[in-house]
Amino acid sequence: MNCPRCGNELDTRSTAGIAAAICGRCAGAWLHKDDLERAVRLFATEQGIVLKTLTLLEGPARDTTLPCPQCSTLLQRLTLRGVEVERCAVCQGVFLDAGEGRALAQRAVLAAGEWDRAYQTLLRTVRTWATPAPEPWLLDAGDFTSSGHGTID
Repeated sequence: MNCPRCGNELDTRSTAGIAAAICGRCAGAWLHKDDLERAVRLFATEQGIVLKTLTLLEGPARDTTLPCPQCSTLLQRLTLRGVEVERCAVCQGVFLDAGEGRALAQRAVLAAGEWDRAYQTLLRTVRTWATPAPEPWLLDAGDFTSSGHGTID
């Protein structure tokens, strides 16, 4: 396989179950879509964050003149989490220029952290609404003694 950016031979490497083809000249990386998601999850884990969900929000795709190193189809440029990457519409591989992988992972982790905080706030609000208010007689301190048992007249 050759690098779609500079044409250099890609060197296939595997680490932690993630396979990537790396360009020794421009430092670009070719990954399958599943390997990209695994890499983002691994990055998050290294940051001490477990991603419950991973959404790589996509912007509209635009055609490029770069060939897919795997199937030779022309790659499409699109935005994932605000980072422009090239992806093959046929084999679903993704080409990341130097630094794009880390930027994408950081943005995905940050977005997950923001979403998780918002989700936790929503859960607390729903729990408050869902918890029935105590009956008014339970709020009258005169109904109970300090032992917690009802008063006996």
